[in-house]
Amino acid sequence: MDVIIISTIDVKAKKYMRQPIIFADVFNYFIYDGETAIKAEQLRELDTTEMSLPFGSNGKTVTVQKYRDVLKNVIVMADDKIAYALILGIENQTSIHYAMPVRNMIYDALNYSAQVSKKANEHRQKKDYQTKEEFLSGFHREDKLIPVVTLVVYFGQEPWDGPISIHEMLAECDDRVLRYVPDYKINLVAPISMTEEEISKFKSDFKQLSTVIHYSNDKNTLKARLLSDNKFKCLDFLTYDLISSVTSIKVKNAVNKKGVVNMCKAVEEMLEDSKLEGRVEGRAEGRAEGRAEGRAEGRKEGIIKNLKDMLAAGLINVEAIKKSNLYSEDILAAVGAI
Repeated sequence: MDVIIISTIDVKAKKYMRQPIIFADVFNYFIYDGETAIKAEQLRELDTTEMSLPFGSNGKTVTVQKYRDVLKNVIVMADDKIAYALILGIENQTSIHYAMPVRNMIYDALNYSAQVSKKANEHRQKKDYQTKEEFLSGFHREDKLIPVVTLVVYFGQEPWDGPISIHEMLAECDDRVLRYVPDYKINLVAPISMTEEEISKFKSDFKQLSTVIHYSNDKNTLKARLLSDNKFKCLDFLTYDLISSVTSIKVKNAVNKKGVVNMCKAVEEMLEDSKLEGRVEGRAEGRAEGRAEGRAEGRKEGIIKNLKDMLAAGLINVEAIKKSNLYSEDILAAVGAI
């Protein structure tokens, strides 16, 4: 028997994305450009085991079984006039998967095959075949399949450099042949490569998660974003837990009695790190000049320079500096905060 080993971070990602509000928000962003077309309360969980019995050689059947991360179905209303069903799947990736197009193609194909098998079973029980072709197919001409949409949600801190289509994975081939080879493209949601405008279209805590991942390699901008968005002061624990796992950003004594996290404390800790850097610079200058006051002056100058750079770049505002309560009046005066 095969043993499947799942990492802790994968478990957290799956638990997080299974939440109806988060699941619906991501699909609304990707399919409907942020419009709330998919209602979280209308989502229904499906069995994530994709199993099918396609016909093999000599009429025998071959069992194929795969496990999705999250799978749900939903009825969507279009302009309050037309209702249609969708099957929606999510594959979480904390690292790049270079065969993702093939993997997702198999998942979707198995789901469509399962729909055909279900129809065949229904017709077999009803014995409502009208023609030999319907009997052999197990599928009637008027039967329809429910569309399947699979998203790959990538939580990595490096841009996705893997293929996003089958054609990208193929060896060199004559274009005359290639045009007859069906392509399959993955639908990728990768916060690290998204724009601020794209991230702003999320309405759930996935927006804050995406913000942290997007700026995880830019410490100063990340500080500013954490301070400028009040939602970071009362972040859902599952969101924080996943953030800390994929970015290593921690908050000491993170969870309060209400089960929420104030991520702005992480900024205070980052700013404390800036103070420490200033201290080191001050000591070096003091030793070089042989003056003890050089340590204090260097420490202060390091802090002032850091804050001025962030202000000049528009990464933080005066109000955020004042509210931090971390600086003396002379430092605030030096950066123009009073």
